Amino acid sequence: MIFKEHGVYDISVQKRLLVVNATGPWNAEAAQHFASRVKATVLKNWTDETWAMIAILHGQGLYTEFSTPILKDLHAWRVAHGLRHIAIIHSEENPESSVLTEYQFDDIYRSLQKGSCVQRYFRSVGQGMEWMKALGYIST
Repeated sequence: MIFKEHGVYDISVQKRLLVVNATGPWNAEAAQHFASRVKATVLKNWTDETWAMIAILHGQGLYTEFSTPILKDLHAWRVAHGLRHIAIIHSEENPESSVLTEYQFDDIYRSLQKGSCVQRYFRSVGQGMEWMKALGYIST
């Protein structure tokens, strides 16, 4: 059965940084659409270089059991196409959902060999951007 997608996101690019603003929860249809958009953006912007991602989460960043396999496949694809660092920002407006969201993200990222991509969690966009700047993905 196909459902209407729920979960909202916006994707933009800053130098070698993929910026995702996302509001959940997400179902499989939203995850599939998101995966297609991410792949198109990566192929358009980075072919032979490493890049990073910052995910800014609003609302409940939760996934259904049907969306998780899609996101695991997407993560493997992103790493194979140069993703090396991810900053995950939990919106300060919904701190209680961050524990479950981190568990879900850890499950997705754990599906690959350790060290292939480093993820860190932050409580503010400024902290995540500072990390990306220190790693050389963006400048001032």
